[in-house]
Amino acid sequence: MATILETGLIDYIMPILVFLLIFAVVFAILKRFAIFGDNVGVNSVIAFVVALIFMITPRARELVTTMTPWFLIIVILVFFILMTLVFIGLKEESLAALAKHPAMYVIVIVIVALIFFVSLVKVFAGMIDLSYFEFLAHPRILGVIFILVIASLAVKFIATVVPK
Repeated sequence: MATILETGLIDYIMPILVFLLIFAVVFAILKRFAIFGDNVGVNSVIAFVVALIFMITPRARELVTTMTPWFLIIVILVFFILMTLVFIGLKEESLAALAKHPAMYVIVIVIVALIFFVSLVKVFAGMIDLSYFEFLAHPRILGVIFILVIASLAVKFIATVVPK
């Protein structure tokens, strides 16, 4: 028996789903941060144009369809972890305090960046000619980068005031 996924119907509705997802995300970001003011019309037009660009461009649509399942898996995994912690007796106040800890922000940013860059590599792997970046492997360039990193860390640690 043929299912909806086997008939190829998902290939026809995927651009519409990508459009709706991008429209909702961009509109929510514009409304939350009020980049262009609180005018709903302006925010919806900007979100519509960005979503239309993502829907029309095949590589951008493929990038969204590559990233979305991974974000969904992460959200479900976090939900089950939190549910397990509540079932074993952890209080909701301590979970809220854990969610507001600065280290959690760093963890979320790292996971989002990792998913984004892995998806970028998967989608755009054939388009990038890495021969342009061979100069980065030269020992002098690596030495300069190493010295700059050490110098910036030294400035950071020297400039940090230790509380007494």
